Amino acid sequence: ADLLKKSQQELDDLFKQADRMAPNTPKVWYARADALVKQNRNLPEAKELLEKYLHAHITPDDPSKQDAERLLKQVNGA
Repeated sequence: ADLLKKSQQELDDLFKQADRMAPNTPKVWYARADALVKQNRNLPEAKELLEKYLHAHITPDDPSKQDAERLLKQVNGA
């Protein structure tokens, strides 16, 4: 699914459902932050999610912490 083509409400609902299905999942935090940054909305939430992600234990299947740091720089530069 192309997240950029979904409406903001659809995305919000999708991430709420993902968080209910897999609470405390760093990959969900990263995906939510990435979508918020790409939509340039709710950047404080994106920053909070990325900072939480950077302190989480991630697996090789998760996005790299370098990717999270890059996104965080975009948030801080916005």
